[in-house]
Amino acid sequence: VVQRQVKSGIAPRSQVSIVFSGPFQNDEQHRVIAQAMADTLAGNLQRTLREDLGGTYGVSMVPRFSMRPVGEYRFTITFACDPARTDSLMKTAFQVINDYKLNGPGQGQVADTRATLTRDLETNSASNLYLLNRILFKYEYDEDVKDVFNMRPYYDQVTVASLRDAAREYLNSDRYVSVTLVPEK
Repeated sequence: VVQRQVKSGIAPRSQVSIVFSGPFQNDEQHRVIAQAMADTLAGNLQRTLREDLGGTYGVSMVPRFSMRPVGEYRFTITFACDPARTDSLMKTAFQVINDYKLNGPGQGQVADTRATLTRDLETNSASNLYLLNRILFKYEYDEDVKDVFNMRPYYDQVTVASLRDAAREYLNSDRYVSVTLVPEK
């Protein structure tokens, strides 16, 4: 665990970044599950930190995956807040993450995520540029090009249990980097 606070600037807001990273089996199945986990957990963080506590305007959780030189993942959670509330909001963010690792997302969240994945695929598949980029990616990384046109089996694997298990695997509370930028004055 690395935790740092940097004092710089005069804006009356703190910026918080929490990064989880590690080895990743970078294939379609794992990317779909990891992305869905990030999307649903981001919703939980948004609901708690913004809507329930009024502590931030927004929370983002961005997943990144690499294959070369080795398969790795990186999940970056960011939000801005009042400097006086930074510690309590970070503590709450980790409580939300731990609750997700224990219970997973709600069944409604999973249904909504699967519907969004399907709708986005239908919309994006109408774009030649989207299809071309997906096909190029598949050839570049020696994956089956048929997956571009048949994502349904991967979406069917998005369940409460698979997302909970992904959070347990990728969001290790004993291995993360947290950096907070706070104003100098």
